[in-house]
Amino acid sequence: MPRRPAEIPPDDEWSQEAAKTFWWGNWRDPSNCLFPWLYADGRPRPTYPMKDDWGVQPFPVDYDCEWAQGRPQWEVYLDAYDAWNRETCRLIEVYRRKVEEMDYEESVEVYEGKFPDVPEYPTANANVLIAAAEPDVVALADALEDPDSDANCKDCGLWTPLMYAAMAGSLECVEYLMDNGADLDARNNQQDTAYDIAIQAFAKKQSDHPVLRLFREAGAPRGAGWRATLPTEEWR
Repeated sequence: MPRRPAEIPPDDEWSQEAAKTFWWGNWRDPSNCLFPWLYADGRPRPTYPMKDDWGVQPFPVDYDCEWAQGRPQWEVYLDAYDAWNRETCRLIEVYRRKVEEMDYEESVEVYEGKFPDVPEYPTANANVLIAAAEPDVVALADALEDPDSDANCKDCGLWTPLMYAAMAGSLECVEYLMDNGADLDARNNQQDTAYDIAIQAFAKKQSDHPVLRLFREAGAPRGAGWRATLPTEEWR
């Protein structure tokens, strides 16, 4: 039996008001994406499946599609993450319409199990992020031996291994990542650099922390987020 096409709610007055009122925003607009810089080259994005009942399966990541060729795995993951977010928003609107006149118990039954789980982050880069965050420089070195790994990989919050190592205060991991080409200017989704994150973590109690000294000596830049307003020396 052929699968019924996924439901696309009408773009009516209800949907236009909902896009302003509810958190899911305007998922119909393809330009409304989480990581617009991924598509600066203008190459057509891959097409992802839509289902009205995912059964809590992980959203797929297509590493073999044309768009993915020549890109690091973590960028392909971010594209899938954005598509997962859009699909989740579509389903929220689909089922929000269905349960408007239902009580709570009925609503829960309608929603239950319908949404896709978050796509799985690529293992090679997950190992790098975990080792930097723990922090474990031996595990980090091992993880970066994997040809699919990347010292500048980013998770869905756009945190890099260097940011996690800076937050952990590991001079060894920070130095190792910098020696392997870690980008000091990389920013997370709050526009913080690794230096900003280290300042928040250590400047108040230990302004001469070794990680802070290393970033200063390297001329590490500040970002444009709220952490960039924090002083580099001990807070007064």
